[in-house]
Amino acid sequence: QGINLTYFTPTAITALITHIKNKLIVWRAVLPAVLAGVPAAIGTSLLSTEISRSLSRRLFGAFLLAVGLFELFCKKPECKRARK
Repeated sequence: QGINLTYFTPTAITALITHIKNKLIVWRAVLPAVLAGVPAAIGTSLLSTEISRSLSRRLFGAFLLAVGLFELFCKKPECKRARK
């Protein structure tokens, strides 16, 4: 986890600076994303300390399976818009 964080932080900062320079940031979407993302990250990190590792792995596996099935079987136009 430490190595991942050590690599991710400068990479994310560099990507953010590049995206800002290239005007690829949709600023009106930033505030809602931050307001939803920060409490969700805090809540799920607190929840993760309370559940067992086994249950956490099973829940993550179920999530991956659900996303995979969605990607395989959703052919509707609204599904294609959601992926973009």
